[in-house]
Amino acid sequence: MTEIIAIKEAIEYTHERNLRKVKIIADFRSALMSLKSPLVKRQILKHIKESIDDIIELHWVRAHHGQLGNERADELATVKDMIDCPFNRSCVQLRNDAKRSIILKWKER
Repeated sequence: MTEIIAIKEAIEYTHERNLRKVKIIADFRSALMSLKSPLVKRQILKHIKESIDDIIELHWVRAHHGQLGNERADELATVKDMIDCPFNRSCVQLRNDAKRSIILKWKER
């Protein structure tokens, strides 16, 4: 999920700065593939797909193959203090919480 947020942040940065032509290069293939999928369930993916316009290109590179920018991004990704993004609970988590709550109330009666 952090990869998806990184893409979202890069797109927002692009729009805030009114940049003309941007290539977002990432080594997380699954995140890029999920954005290309016609069937998107997560809100954040829908938001990203709607935010991508003609000036933004998404590209994949193989991880740990000496790409200077990619290696630097990997270094920064290990600094946990820099990551500050709240996550919403998924539908499955919400459903499971509701089931647990119902079972607890049932047992208490």
